[in-house]
Amino acid sequence: MELVGLQDSILLGVLTDDYWSTLGGLVGVVSLWTVVFIFAVKFMLGSQKENFDTQMKSLKDLLEASSSKQHELEKSILELRVELAKNYVHRNDWLRALAVLNRRFDLIFDALDKQKGNDHVT
Repeated sequence: MELVGLQDSILLGVLTDDYWSTLGGLVGVVSLWTVVFIFAVKFMLGSQKENFDTQMKSLKDLLEASSSKQHELEKSILELRVELAKNYVHRNDWLRALAVLNRRFDLIFDALDKQKGNDHVT
């Protein structure tokens, strides 16, 4: 019987007002710590999100600038290709005209040499 009384007194001691106030205080401290932790994590994530957004905006601006420069470069290359094609055609025309002029000069020199009686070596 004494053993049962001891068990009852332990149960009664555990469920006293001191127990509930201690448990309430402990739950309050844990809850406060959890709230502080959640706000700290929320603040850190918000700060990281702002940094990430800033970096993404910077990359987007850089990409747009790069894209416009790439477009200008492509345009310049196309203009250069057109100009090179024109110059190549002009070069071929010049070579043809030069060959015709050289042939005419050769004929004129041959005719002059024949009039003088000299054979011109070509």
